[in-house]
Amino acid sequence: MEADKGLSRLHRHEMEMMLALNSLEQATGRKMAGEVIFPHTGRDGVRHGRMAFEKMQRLLAPVEQMCAGSEEFRDICDQFGKHKRALGETWREKLAIDAQARALWRPLEDELLRLVNAVSSREVQRSLKNTESLSEAADYIVWSIFLFTLGVLAFLLVLLLLLRRDLLRPLVRIAGNLSRLRDGMRPEPIPAVRITELQEVVDIVPDIGGYLGSLRERSCRLEEEKDAYARMSLTDSLTGIPNRRALDMRLADLAELRQAASLIMLDVDLFKIYNDTLGHQEGDSCLRRVAQAMRDGLRGGDHELFRYGGEEFAVVLDGVSPEHALQVAERLRQTVEQLGIPHPGSPAGHVTLSLGVAAVEVLTPETLPRLLEAADSALYSAKEHGRNRAHLAGELVKKSACLAAGDRL
Repeated sequence: MEADKGLSRLHRHEMEMMLALNSLEQATGRKMAGEVIFPHTGRDGVRHGRMAFEKMQRLLAPVEQMCAGSEEFRDICDQFGKHKRALGETWREKLAIDAQARALWRPLEDELLRLVNAVSSREVQRSLKNTESLSEAADYIVWSIFLFTLGVLAFLLVLLLLLRRDLLRPLVRIAGNLSRLRDGMRPEPIPAVRITELQEVVDIVPDIGGYLGSLRERSCRLEEEKDAYARMSLTDSLTGIPNRRALDMRLADLAELRQAASLIMLDVDLFKIYNDTLGHQEGDSCLRRVAQAMRDGLRGGDHELFRYGGEEFAVVLDGVSPEHALQVAERLRQTVEQLGIPHPGSPAGHVTLSLGVAAVEVLTPETLPRLLEAADSALYSAKEHGRNRAHLAGELVKKSACLAAGDRL
């Protein structure tokens, strides 16, 4: 029970630490500790063991250093420190509980082995004494002692067989089952024994196995729940597409690969007026329809759609030319326009998009901020020139023919 409670507390504090790290990353705009999901199996092969604990401490060291020299994020850093201390204390409690569990196994196994050795030694000594006493009396009554000796030997043989069947063999099997349980294996069935006290020990072994199995199942379920929460932290709850944090991770991964990449920044035109006029529920429905249409309109595994925040979205294109990226942006603009979602505050009368496109030949951690800035500037340029258009960084893209004729925006 203590091990189960300790493990539950440990997982809860791990989730709180993940949330604290998410808040810190969103506030600073930096990636603090690499993979947020801590590995719990160290080089010693023990889940939540001491080496895994030390590895977790090393992962969080850069975050502590950043917090130590920052006053701007003091409140968030204080929360981070509070959760880290709670996680450390819970982890140490878990290590202590595991150590107690291992300590409880050793005396039981040693006692069983000692009992087996003691019983075997006493029976052998008793046999030798009986044999010696019979040998001394053999000089006086040869035939009687001979027959008596045969009887005694037969009796001892039967006794040893009974002891082996009812005592030694069950003890050996119990010790073997305890070893199997310790290694995470199922216990083997043990036939009923005639010694009541020993039968009670035999009956307890399956209960121990069932408890350990239940404990392992609970641990697996907690791990699955933790993985599900981790996936949820990368998904936008409204639209079901990857969120801003997933975008940052994707761009960071591409920067490490050092290859060509393009970025499309886009948002829904005059969306505040849409929300104020029709209400937030209609606004949420509009965003879901726009996101679904854009996701369906993107083709190929190298085009990824993210929700940047509010009515803003972003598309990452891996290894494509600026012209190709511009074509994708125009296709997205047309896709949303063709939805024909009524917009009472738009000159076009329906929901439209403005898009900014930027590209780099080699994306690196150094050029990543400039790529984001260029795409954002292109987006604002598209808005300044009338909205409902795609704009390549440094170049104004002509509107589609249907819009250019009337120049309605």
